[in-house]
Amino acid sequence: CQKIALHMLSALEVAHEANVLHRDVTPEAIVLEERPDGRLHARPTGFGLDKHLGDAADDPTAITMTGQGVGNPAYKAPETILQGVLAPRTDRYALGVTLYELAAGRRPNEGDSLSAMLAAHVRGEMTPLEEVRFDVSAEFRRFVHGLLARDPLTRFQSAEEAREALERDAASS
Repeated sequence: CQKIALHMLSALEVAHEANVLHRDVTPEAIVLEERPDGRLHARPTGFGLDKHLGDAADDPTAITMTGQGVGNPAYKAPETILQGVLAPRTDRYALGVTLYELAAGRRPNEGDSLSAMLAAHVRGEMTPLEEVRFDVSAEFRRFVHGLLARDPLTRFQSAEEAREALERDAASS
């Protein structure tokens, strides 16, 4: 999962520097491919729902318009659910949900209905990763929980910051 995280953060870093949000980071939006040297590489797909930041107004011919929900709600950040905020940090939150799911085989915020699941995101209720997968390193668990912080100001502030933290943790273990 760490290599997938590093590859996805690098891709999100490039997209965010170009003022592009993915808006639908999910396991289905990740393609694993084998390189000629035999190494696996993860890359994002599904940029069909992307959004260019800084648009003065929505284009009425665009796929989505202001106020319209986009992407899988199971991966939405609390501030998107509550206020419709779309920012690079919401892509990082979705990556946190995705990485949790890839590591644990289930999402961190489950509910028996859509409203229960969304409420769990908003309240920051999740099953700690160590309760589901005890064999995942403490560093990676902290990293994923950092991406999933309910308060966007306590999340990694950029894909670059998150990538560097993960690389530091990998080097120290």
